[in-house]
Amino acid sequence: MKKLFLNKFSSKILIVFLLLGVTIYASFAENRDIISPRLREKAKQQQQILTKSLSSSSSEAYIRVLFYPEGKNSDNIDVSFFISNNIDYKKSRSFMVASVPVHLIEKLEEIQGVIYIDISEDVQLMETITEGRDCIKATKFVLDNIAGEGVKIAIIDEGFAGYDKLQQKGELPVAQNLITKDFTRTPPSEIDPTLETEKHGSGCAEIIYDIVPKAKMYLLKIKEKTDFDGAYTYCTSEGIDIVSASLGWSFSGCFMDGTSEIDEIVDARSKNILSVFAVGNEGNTSWFGSFQDDGTGEKYTKFPSGRNYLEVNVPLSVKIHFIWNDFRNSPYQDFSISDYSLYVYDQNGVLIRSYPHVSGSPPHIEFVNETSQTKLRFKIQKTKDTESGREMRLFYSTTEGRYRNQPFVVNEADRNPESSLCTPADSRTVLAVGAMNCSNYDNGLIESFSSRGPTRPSKKTKIKYNLDFMTKPDIVAPDGVSTLSYGVRAFSGTSAATPHIAGAAAILLSLDPTLSKNIPKFKNYVISYATQIQSSPDNTYGNGKLILNSEIIPHNNVGDFVCYPNPASISERGYIKITNFPFNTSVIDVVVYTVTGEFVKSFNADDLEEDVSINKRMIKWNLKNQDGSQIAPGVYFISIKTLLGGKHIKKIAIFK
Repeated sequence: MKKLFLNKFSSKILIVFLLLGVTIYASFAENRDIISPRLREKAKQQQQILTKSLSSSSSEAYIRVLFYPEGKNSDNIDVSFFISNNIDYKKSRSFMVASVPVHLIEKLEEIQGVIYIDISEDVQLMETITEGRDCIKATKFVLDNIAGEGVKIAIIDEGFAGYDKLQQKGELPVAQNLITKDFTRTPPSEIDPTLETEKHGSGCAEIIYDIVPKAKMYLLKIKEKTDFDGAYTYCTSEGIDIVSASLGWSFSGCFMDGTSEIDEIVDARSKNILSVFAVGNEGNTSWFGSFQDDGTGEKYTKFPSGRNYLEVNVPLSVKIHFIWNDFRNSPYQDFSISDYSLYVYDQNGVLIRSYPHVSGSPPHIEFVNETSQTKLRFKIQKTKDTESGREMRLFYSTTEGRYRNQPFVVNEADRNPESSLCTPADSRTVLAVGAMNCSNYDNGLIESFSSRGPTRPSKKTKIKYNLDFMTKPDIVAPDGVSTLSYGVRAFSGTSAATPHIAGAAAILLSLDPTLSKNIPKFKNYVISYATQIQSSPDNTYGNGKLILNSEIIPHNNVGDFVCYPNPASISERGYIKITNFPFNTSVIDVVVYTVTGEFVKSFNADDLEEDVSINKRMIKWNLKNQDGSQIAPGVYFISIKTLLGGKHIKKIAIFK
């Protein structure tokens, strides 16, 4: 808690202050409660469950709690409380997380150096579920050896189960080109490879490897904000060029305006790293709109259909979130100036749950559908607000594709997937990716679940943001592709689309390494390969779908290859160089035969090595045949054939 100091005041003033102190402090504590309402509510629910479950073997419940420190520096938090209560905690630069017993939640107010305490949100994956390489026209680059050589690319995700087996099967790079790091410190015994979350990152990595097999890949496992911060810090220290992340948070201290603490983590590294993020899969599971008084005097929101309630389809046990744009109050700023109430009814209009007069930092109401009904009605009531036209969002997120593909809002007139972005895809520095199914990539429509923009103008105070609307996504890419992790055409969602863009970016960077010196230029260069589709540019398709142009591939004609020395002496030198191959030669067939057409020796791209003297590639032939026996003096022909460069023949002479 903040301390108040009085200097050079008279004793009379001090007495008055002391007399009023209780009232002032009570008012201050009520308005600056550092424990979030939803954390208190969750603790209360957990305590009730424990009280009822007397036969349960568990005597305590724990909640994963996020601590916001003073000055955004976790070193300011006094950790003596955690040590004395034997509570494990994790720190990053800006946050601290701990698993706290329910009965100690209220005690957290006593910790010094903390200005706000909330539930720690797990990272949310974008998977629903690679033919995509052909869709984006990257195959020709790979065959011509434009395959990410010299590029460092990190995949940040919640799980990489089975990555070692994928290596053995040739689906991921060999050990020297694959680095793994676990920022969650999860014991291997607690990893369940059958879970979707555990193999999600492996599927993303497979797609990138399909596109840029020569890039150096980093698999970075995270779960929470602290892990995310640590992963990006690591990327900076390792000189990572591109981050690919098919994950995000739907609710993280901002109203899709790119100003959350997660956005700040990414933005702080935007000078050195191109960050490629999925926009999210909430296009079908989100409603966005502005408050309109229904005129009844009760100040309920009137929806576009004319009703004062929104009827929705929801899965059982899913969390439904309600937020509004009073985010002038991240935990480091003033609290909101508005109060809203949420009322939940069944499909017959019977009240199930109410959340009256809710404000907070940030404003957020969370309802868990624990009913037996999958069709509910929501009413939104304005209790207090000094601004008109408050923008609002009602949504849920799920990893189950069958729910992502059904409309959240029952009445078509009320549907509005606008600004259904996840964080940090709402960042201005991020390259945000939407999804189109690969089977319809030539002339298809956006995946209905693919989240839409735009980003919102910032409403925060005390921080000088000058941010207006921005189109999102930036670009779209294929999903519904095949990976070994997921199966045939089984990896869908913006999760699958994102690594296609990251892989394409790595191709472009391998062709022009100077792009890493100017990340905004790099980002725009990737976007320049967006082909307009439907109504693009807009907040559905962004600038369009990614299609690479193979005309930028360096010339790969080997017609000017050189053989020297020619003639060559078996006794004096004992070898001949077949050289002057471009560095991007990958598919090559070299055959040596006699003047009578008899086969002598063959080579392929695996036999190529660098010829440093002329900055080209070469094959060094030891003048032995396929069986390893010394060839006889005479005249030979060398035939060279590449996929893109045609067939060429040179004559050589060999003497003793």
